[in-house]
Amino acid sequence: HSGSRAAVNAFLARTSSQSTRVMLVLATNRPHDLDAAVLDRVDATIEFPMPGAVERSRLLRLGLTRDLGTPETNGDGKSIKCFVPRRPSGLRSILARRQPDIMAVGGLNWAHVDAAASQLGGWSGRGIAKLCSALALAVFGRHTDDGRLADALTISPSDFDILIKEKSEEARHLSLFDKHSRESFLFPLKSNGNGH
Repeated sequence: HSGSRAAVNAFLARTSSQSTRVMLVLATNRPHDLDAAVLDRVDATIEFPMPGAVERSRLLRLGLTRDLGTPETNGDGKSIKCFVPRRPSGLRSILARRQPDIMAVGGLNWAHVDAAASQLGGWSGRGIAKLCSALALAVFGRHTDDGRLADALTISPSDFDILIKEKSEEARHLSLFDKHSRESFLFPLKSNGNGH
């Protein structure tokens, strides 16, 4: 903790007087952990609340597309047929082995993805991105019973359920979602005496 205390002291020394040439922008998911002297130097704050249900669903869909590939739906537009991984371009496309499509099995559909997102209340965008990366690792690292990598890549509703349960337990164990993560933080705007 002596290193973090030294960093706070250096910050306080460098920001002890106002400057018109420098603007410092601070960002944190844990404002309650900031030193009171640091908060005293903050002139204005803007709250970006944790993503709501709609935002979590969009983030989950974006993360799946980024980590697994472009989703293709069946004719109904609701049930997911597969994810088509991005293809490398140029020389890399010639040298790279074609990655197979990831087949959606077990009735995976957008309603299940949205239901999974609804279970992620209190999760940040970064947490949802990490969940998508972990899901991709699970899909690409799936092995057969004899220890070989699986030939066919699949993703199912139970993959979502299992991973969300595992990651939620990890988060609770690491105290990532303590009582503060569900609270809304908005520090009052302070005036510098000039009406600003």
